[in-house]
Amino acid sequence: MTLLGKYNDAKEEDKKAQKEQILNIINGDARLRSKRELIEKFINKNLPHIEKNENIADEFENFWEEEREKGFKTLCSEEKLKCDEVQKVVDSYLYDERKPLSATIVQTLESKPKLLERRKVIPHVTTKILDYVEKFMDGVGVANRDDYNEVLMVAEPKEKYRIEAKPKAPLF
Repeated sequence: MTLLGKYNDAKEEDKKAQKEQILNIINGDARLRSKRELIEKFINKNLPHIEKNENIADEFENFWEEEREKGFKTLCSEEKLKCDEVQKVVDSYLYDERKPLSATIVQTLESKPKLLERRKVIPHVTTKILDYVEKFMDGVGVANRDDYNEVLMVAEPKEKYRIEAKPKAPLF
């Protein structure tokens, strides 16, 4: 958000360099690579319309929520999935961090495939759902800012732990 603020406040001749810096950071962070297209879209389409005194974080959250909803609807319509069942799978995955079972994926399908078709359909749908979660829910947004703070804190030096020998207690 800080970099987006700097980009928004930068002079026109400095904006290209700021944008390159942001994109380099995105490319360097594995969690952000899947989000590059959306972040670029926000920079290109939304940032020019944000006044310098407006809260960029709030605008980004609104943008992200709209895109997440569009992505969810697109996922469900393209793959012919039941939205309520997909939402259950997504919620469960976010809570448990375990890949959904095949039977759970079959429940998300509007029409159940034949047994031989399931070998192709289930992995495909599972991948699409997990890609959606990675793109829209992992590592971006106000709720996930603490995750980045933890990543940054790992780089900070920690106190060295020392083990001090305790004096032996008398036997009597």
